[in-house]
Amino acid sequence: MERPHMSDKDLDTRLAGIELVIFDVDGVLTDGKVWIDTEGRESIRFNIQDGYGVFRGYRAGLQYAIISGRQCEAVEHRAKALQITQVHQGQLLSRRRSRRCSPNRGWGPAESPMWAMT
Repeated sequence: MERPHMSDKDLDTRLAGIELVIFDVDGVLTDGKVWIDTEGRESIRFNIQDGYGVFRGYRAGLQYAIISGRQCEAVEHRAKALQITQVHQGQLLSRRRSRRCSPNRGWGPAESPMWAMT
């Protein structure tokens, strides 16, 4: 299903007030598949269009973090390409951990981080 194009102005309006988006990796930034070669090395596949969305978000002032329960070197490479500096692997996503990523740690109930998870 093709999504309708959203103008920069409409996007900025919809993103107003959001400071931080925290991503899980598997099934959010990837298609959820993991390939393991005969040496035991893992590979995962990212969608290049996510990068476009992330960079549009940067233009609107968003910041990003990745928190993943698994450890995977490919995540470090993708985060670097997306200029995401807060990458926490081998850790489960929790409200406490997400607060450490935030520039504004005094959130009220309506200011909780947006979590992109499956």
